[in-house]
Amino acid sequence: MAIFIPPPQAGGMLAMEAFAMITRSCRLFRLAGSALVAAAMAVGVGMAEGQIVTCGVPGPDAVLDISDVGNFTPVGAYDAFTMGAYVANVGSASMQYTMCPNPHPVFGANLYRYSTVNGVGHFEQVGQSWLKHTAVAVQIAQVCTCQTGSFGLHPGCADLYSAGFQTNQGQLGPRYQINPFTGAFPAACPPHPSGGNLGRLEVALSDLTLAAGGASAPTRYFLEGQVIANDEAIYTDAMHPIPDHGNNNASNREVTLTGTAADYTIALYAAGGITQRGTPGIDRWKQIDPSVTETITDVPGEGRFYVSSKTTSLGVVGGTAMWHYEFAVFNLNSDRCAGAFTVPLPGGAQVTNTGFHAVLYRGGDGVGNASVDGTPWAAVTTPTGVTWSTQAYAANPNANAVRWSTVYNFRFDSTAAPVASGSVMLGLWKPGIPTSITAVAQVPGCSAPVFMTQPASAVACPTGSAVFTASASGGGPLNYAWQVQTAPGVWQTVANDPFPMSCPGGASGAFAYATPPFSGTVNMGIRPCPGVTSYQVRVIATDTTGCGATTSNEATYTICKADFNCSGGPNALTVQDIFDYLGAWFAQDPRADFNGIDGLTVQDVFDFIGAWFVGC
Repeated sequence: MAIFIPPPQAGGMLAMEAFAMITRSCRLFRLAGSALVAAAMAVGVGMAEGQIVTCGVPGPDAVLDISDVGNFTPVGAYDAFTMGAYVANVGSASMQYTMCPNPHPVFGANLYRYSTVNGVGHFEQVGQSWLKHTAVAVQIAQVCTCQTGSFGLHPGCADLYSAGFQTNQGQLGPRYQINPFTGAFPAACPPHPSGGNLGRLEVALSDLTLAAGGASAPTRYFLEGQVIANDEAIYTDAMHPIPDHGNNNASNREVTLTGTAADYTIALYAAGGITQRGTPGIDRWKQIDPSVTETITDVPGEGRFYVSSKTTSLGVVGGTAMWHYEFAVFNLNSDRCAGAFTVPLPGGAQVTNTGFHAVLYRGGDGVGNASVDGTPWAAVTTPTGVTWSTQAYAANPNANAVRWSTVYNFRFDSTAAPVASGSVMLGLWKPGIPTSITAVAQVPGCSAPVFMTQPASAVACPTGSAVFTASASGGGPLNYAWQVQTAPGVWQTVANDPFPMSCPGGASGAFAYATPPFSGTVNMGIRPCPGVTSYQVRVIATDTTGCGATTSNEATYTICKADFNCSGGPNALTVQDIFDYLGAWFAQDPRADFNGIDGLTVQDVFDFIGAWFVGC
């Protein structure tokens, strides 16, 4: 239960003091609301226990627990919701908690969607709210043991703001005013959204679908709340060196969606419904799919980013092995923001289907009460990488940067196979040092070619040739080197020019060739050694960018000596071959020395006729 009293618009200090007195008197009403929630918990409805948190850490430490949700009638193409929350101070010192314009915690809500698109998992942010500015602390023992304190939100205590308490737009302010790392915000009270559902957790109806929740649901939604408290950053002294309290400020909880495509109803997912305290929504992607790589990377002396990545094999597409690369970048609390994202590429890697996704901005939530520019980032592909970027901060302070508490997605397909321990680069948007940071991720790597088609055995006449074909997939252009085995374990590479082959006993005249050179399909001819009727053939595919080489399976080149006139084809052997052979034998043509023994003898005729009947 929550009661809202609009703040005074004029009247100076006396009006503010009067308003403060009235607001403090409402504590009893809010405590009553807390008691109702506690009663609901006792019968298994509403709030559930969250994850274990560390209570009593030095200084103030704000943690958020999601309590309930609210629903609104869509306006135009956008549905809207609100999130209730406990703002808890799990630290050992009181937290300033006074009404605007004095220091106080603020919190906002995000909605994420996990879905599978063409066999690929996507984790995307589909909505965000403006920030709720807290006012007067009600001391509730919800997360830790609530202690007494000197001011504000006492150590171990929590303050409840139910979903219904978030409906009034007059208590909401834009995110851009808050420095999420220091918790600082302007001394003046913030501008407020007005009209429709602006400032609430708005989501495009097209980004919503029915969702029952749980691992079996094809599409899942997760609500995230993040609290920012100025005290976490400024509280430090010799006795209480402040730890990284600001990194546990985001919490998440799964929700369900019912209703119709024109109006959805959100609810907390009861079957697995606990708030994952101190865990941002992006962590759900790795929980759902353990093959996701999640990396936490900090801006030195500033905020934190999460970079999650996943590679999915697309199989063979158009004769080439392909992989899909999916990235999600979450800015937890960096005021520097990110304005560029680069994925490196090995030389020659092909990239297609570049994509980008960003969260919705609504209602004048940017500098000067203008909406943040939602223009998608353009992708530029070079031989060394793929880079997405937005406008520079100096050119447009409302450009579509990866602001705090948002997830942006980057994706593409590539011919290059992945490596698990590559790195990506985030270009920081606001001026400062450093200008970029890196994070470990799954990226296209340098890998040896993979054969898609192996060479098949072929037959040729003694003076003819046979066609051999093989194809491989690699990160860059490939060269093919065809080889003939001339002795056990001995392979010779052949190309345009006839390559002399050594024969047993010192016989000469044997050679082989393959044309065109370095090609996946060649016309190969072999003039065999005496008495040899077959050779083994293979091809080596080499990535010209230096990513390695792969050897194909072996195929057999069979010389069909009975096809004397080289007519070839499936019906190569005809009676004409016999006539042509006998004509050559009577003419003392050296080609008629069929068995290669003792020159032309009657035995050559017998051997030829025997081979002709056996066939090729």
